Amino acid sequence: MAAAVTDVLRQKFIMQLVLINFLPLLAIAFFVVFVRLNTPYEASVTKLFRLIVSFILLLILVDSVDLYNMTFGTGVTLQTVSTALGYNLRLWTLLALMQIVMRYETFSRRQWLLILIPAILTLCISLSAFGSHLMFWYEGAEFHRGPLSLTPHIACLIYGLGMLAYSARLLSTASRRDEGVMVVTTILAMFAATAAETVFQIRGVLNGMITMAIAFYYLYMFIDHFKRDELTGVLNRASFNADVRKCAGRITALVSMDLNDLKKINDGQGHSAGDEAIRTIAEVTVNNLAKGCSVYRMGGDEFSILCVGLSEAEVAAMIERIHRDMEKTRFRCSAGYCMWKPGMDFQDVYDSADRKMYLEKQTEKERRQA
Repeated sequence: MAAAVTDVLRQKFIMQLVLINFLPLLAIAFFVVFVRLNTPYEASVTKLFRLIVSFILLLILVDSVDLYNMTFGTGVTLQTVSTALGYNLRLWTLLALMQIVMRYETFSRRQWLLILIPAILTLCISLSAFGSHLMFWYEGAEFHRGPLSLTPHIACLIYGLGMLAYSARLLSTASRRDEGVMVVTTILAMFAATAAETVFQIRGVLNGMITMAIAFYYLYMFIDHFKRDELTGVLNRASFNADVRKCAGRITALVSMDLNDLKKINDGQGHSAGDEAIRTIAEVTVNNLAKGCSVYRMGGDEFSILCVGLSEAEVAAMIERIHRDMEKTRFRCSAGYCMWKPGMDFQDVYDSADRKMYLEKQTEKERRQA
């Protein structure tokens, strides 16, 4: 009789194990194959993604051990260890994701310590479960919540809301707007999965959702990398052509820009100085882009800006800001624009902006020679 009960429990355990782990493990397998087949576009970011996948694999192992404990009742100590690890691994996964989302930000040691406070508190309180009932405890296979049981959930909420707040900044930045959408989608999906696990007591939903979200996020970033110019980080010509088609009917202006005297810089100071000049105009332009604008490197030292919803006064003011900030550097640029009015052909708009840019370049050259 006891053997028969054990066989039933074993079959139930195996079935549940497959159900809760199949999707996460499949997503991880696809992620690993994709990364191995493609050259990582940014080593540091890829390492963070690999760290997240490692955390997820540990989560799968911990949850499997926890399920085994609940099915067969192997002991309070092992149950406590697996539960404490599960709480902390989810937090560390969020922290690694936060590093990816905020990869262009520079934080001081003090700021990082402030960011880590919720994770450190969760770790300390969860470890206290071996000698107190502050967060949780077990009596046999029965799980009990302590007065601080919501600590890991509150910490996860803090990090999730922090990334949602940061995504508002991404959404307002033309060059990272799509990534902002990905961040919002990823965090909301994780919140939904957490709610499903909590309300319906369903295992494995959060692990599966985290894995799928991370895989799609990496795929998005990989694709986005090849939409950008390698030297400057702004969008490339292929992206320009795609956005002209995508935003047809909504583009109100096109700006054409070009560095002054790039050949002289290359010949007199070397190509590294020329690259610096190209990076400078890109950086200055990005810092002064009006909302609704995107900048593209068309090739060499040529750049274009597509403006959606901007008036002529707003376009002129943006160009003026770019000129003003370029004057603070040792490089100069010329710019021309054309308002895209109903019935106008794209090539005519592009050529008109280009002509105005070259006219400004010629005027500036004549002024210097006078």
